[in-house]
Amino acid sequence: MQTQVKKSEEKISQNGLPVQAGVIKQVIGAVVDVYFADEVPEVLTALTVKNIQGEKVVTTVLEVAAHLGGNQARCIAMGTTDGLRRGDEVVSTGKPMQAPVGLNVYIQIFFQIKALFVYILNKVQNDRLCDPAFKDRPFEFFLSGLYLFCKLDLFFPA
Repeated sequence: MQTQVKKSEEKISQNGLPVQAGVIKQVIGAVVDVYFADEVPEVLTALTVKNIQGEKVVTTVLEVAAHLGGNQARCIAMGTTDGLRRGDEVVSTGKPMQAPVGLNVYIQIFFQIKALFVYILNKVQNDRLCDPAFKDRPFEFFLSGLYLFCKLDLFFPA
């Protein structure tokens, strides 16, 4: 039994791309299989599903993880799948998932990387102090494309 999906009548979404609509075929935990009548959206494309939970409408975002063939896509839900049913309409956004990123996020990432490097260098330096065989050798190691030296203060002053 093939599920009937209305062909999109060239509706235009907010980003100017034609809307791709589909229906849910199967829900297993956070994995949702979606059938599209036209073409399947690209992998990593964000999809939205609106469902009613109690008295409010909840929008769940899905991300296309794989194409299954037969105009079906396997998606991962980014929120709860409670209330999703077979036959619910799914709409493609036509673009990948996005999150706002500001200066505060960059600062947090910078400080986390700094803390990791300081921890690694302190551990390695303490190990070198315990073993006299390594005392006079120059110290450098390779981590994520960066050469780090004993004096990390030059790059990240505390």
